[in-house]
Amino acid sequence: MLHFRPVTLKDAELLLKWRNDPETRRQSRNTGQAEFDGHINWLKKTLSGAVPARKLYIAEEAGIPIGTVRTDEDTDDCTEVSYTVSPSLRGKGCGKRMLVQFAQEQLKGKKLKAEIKKGGNEASESIAKALGLKPAEERPSDDPNDPRPLVMWR
Repeated sequence: MLHFRPVTLKDAELLLKWRNDPETRRQSRNTGQAEFDGHINWLKKTLSGAVPARKLYIAEEAGIPIGTVRTDEDTDDCTEVSYTVSPSLRGKGCGKRMLVQFAQEQLKGKKLKAEIKKGGNEASESIAKALGLKPAEERPSDDPNDPRPLVMWR
């Protein structure tokens, strides 16, 4: 069983390391390398409540961080979920286990959505399906380094 705790500033270095992992960047909306100062500013803003609809959690197993879950309450009455798995644990089912447990514990009764890059992201698509989501709409990428469109799963 996983434990979910709110992210703190003490997690900044770990989150930045995971965010800048090449595969994480490849599947992110923005594939660019995050710089430390920008990351700290983003994290401080998020943790201060300046983005009141956003919540960040660390998933831990036996006290060891295995990933993160971010939720954004949207104006369309949906909660968007996104996640990162520790690069050392990829391919072991941690992401699906983490998101399914988190949704059952923290998001019960909420309409969920997730935006996933089209093509080459089977793990995220599998997780979206496990959450009961289906591809609903597609939009062009905003990332000049990655032209793959983004698919909203609802």
